[in-house]
Amino acid sequence: SGRIVGRFGPLRIALVAAIPFTGAVLFTSLAVFAWGAPAWAMIAGFFVIAGANGMLMPNLASIVMTSAGTSSGAGSALMGAAQFSLAAAIAPLTGLAGESSAVPMAMLMLLMLAIQLGCLFVVRRVHVDEKKAPSAVIGDD
Repeated sequence: SGRIVGRFGPLRIALVAAIPFTGAVLFTSLAVFAWGAPAWAMIAGFFVIAGANGMLMPNLASIVMTSAGTSSGAGSALMGAAQFSLAAAIAPLTGLAGESSAVPMAMLMLLMLAIQLGCLFVVRRVHVDEKKAPSAVIGDD
């Protein structure tokens, strides 16, 4: 909601949403590696992942688009191309062990979680630096 973003800001919401997202990815991976991927655990894990992702994606996109300044069209195109390229590269890898194993999926989820948390840390640092020095915002010359 715009009211929540206005009160807390997109970065804080993304940081809070990263907590259940991380927990759900770890839980889902545990379910795959330790319990053999039972349906109830996978459904519960994916439910929380989808909910947290619904809070992460728009807020992170907002931060990126704000940082793009006057080049928001190019920023949006680059962000979309990166998302679709990454999805196209990763999707075939989830089936490497065949249809009966969820291990490659869990490993890729853990890898993407590590990348996401690293990027979130960088965005947090850049976002804080932009508040200190507004002239450092991309596109503002």
